[in-house]
Amino acid sequence: MLFVVYCKDKPGDLRARLRADHLRYAMANARPYKFGGPLIGEDGRVVGSIILFEVEDRAHLDKLLAADPYFRDGLYQSVEVHATRQVIPELEPGSLQQELAKELEQRR
Repeated sequence: MLFVVYCKDKPGDLRARLRADHLRYAMANARPYKFGGPLIGEDGRVVGSIILFEVEDRAHLDKLLAADPYFRDGLYQSVEVHATRQVIPELEPGSLQQELAKELEQRR
């Protein structure tokens, strides 16, 4: 399953203090990460993180997050987790056309 994790930092310098440990953790557990990176505010400063994971289920995701220093040590003021599925880019040729056909059928 794919999960998007959207996190907003607490104010302060905790991110900088945890960054090396977080990067070590991410490197040691890189397989389930499909995308990850900082959320950058209008002023150019990092305000949070967005991560896309591919894991077996929510329980597996929760274990990964609990062990990550950013999560474990309280960097985030808020965390949202949402299941998702890939539509673009197409995993299989024609799948976008199938999505369109379903959408148009539902409108009838």
